[in-house]
Amino acid sequence: MPIFEIEDNSVSFEDLLGTSEPNEPTSEPTQVVDIPEPSASEPTEPAEPAEPTEPTEPNEGEEEEEVTDFLQSFLKDYGIQDGKIRYANDDGTESEVNFNELDQKERLSILRELTTPNLSKEEIDTINYLRENKTNLKSVIDAVSQQAVDNYIKQNGPVEKTYSVDEYTDDELYVADLKSKYDMTEDELLADLESAKANEELFQKKIGAIREQYKKREEEIAQKEVAAQEEKVKNFRDSITNSLNSFNEITMDYKDSKADRLQVENSEKNAIYEYLTSQDENGATRFFKDLNDPEVLVEMAWFRLFGADAMSDISNYWKSQLKSVRTAPKSEPKTTIVPKDTKKTLDVFTNHRNSVETVFGDNLI
Repeated sequence: MPIFEIEDNSVSFEDLLGTSEPNEPTSEPTQVVDIPEPSASEPTEPAEPAEPTEPTEPNEGEEEEEVTDFLQSFLKDYGIQDGKIRYANDDGTESEVNFNELDQKERLSILRELTTPNLSKEEIDTINYLRENKTNLKSVIDAVSQQAVDNYIKQNGPVEKTYSVDEYTDDELYVADLKSKYDMTEDELLADLESAKANEELFQKKIGAIREQYKKREEEIAQKEVAAQEEKVKNFRDSITNSLNSFNEITMDYKDSKADRLQVENSEKNAIYEYLTSQDENGATRFFKDLNDPEVLVEMAWFRLFGADAMSDISNYWKSQLKSVRTAPKSEPKTTIVPKDTKKTLDVFTNHRNSVETVFGDNLI
């Protein structure tokens, strides 16, 4: 009787996705099946094929519920609550429909519209450029600006720095340098100049070294001035920040310590800080611009001089109004007696009463 080995070569779902681990040899023995050898006298009959097992079908209700929950969460992220879609009709009215009640084409159209950003082609190209080059808009602007500077230098040459020492001629600079170092008369200065110029080559070396020395000194002074200005700006910003940190409320009446107060929000503090410190391309703040605007300057002066008194007067006025309302005497309810109409047929109600009383008060007016 021959023996055949049957290997299990079935492919799993994980294999199709490429997420399963590669098959490793196992220590389990290979399945061995004994197939009886057919007899020469007896014809062999083909074996009946085994009935295929029906795959278990997923529960359609569970799948639909899961998809519905997913869509509800997705729509909620875009401001659509409980799947309610509002449509604008041609007559200007609005109607509300359930997302799940729409047909497939309408639902796909809504999902595409929600996920499509409202950007122009130029804006989309810009975003794609930033992503492809792994950069941001500020870096691109800086690079373009630097490229413009490089192109200018390439066409016109480097921009040379100007120094005040360059305004002096060689003779004037030599004499001025001697004056700053030595106590010499005019004749002595001229004599020293003539002696130095006797050797022109040596004089040019001296005057070149002197000129570079004063240029370096000018650069050091300029750097110190810039540093001092930056320190001054930093101190100003710090003082504004400290003042804003303690600026938390404004009294409605500075004359009354128990008066109501307005709370200053953080957003208002940030706006004040930006107003006082943010500079434009020319280094001017909005506050600086307002100080140079006569109309705004007059308005600011009025609020500075009379604003607190005006707020106090308004607060006291409304206090007096509220007080007068609260202390006003309450009117007693009045009773109006309607005489009985003897000529009219009596009904069940008026048959047992001589009059009808109605009660009303001022609160009904």
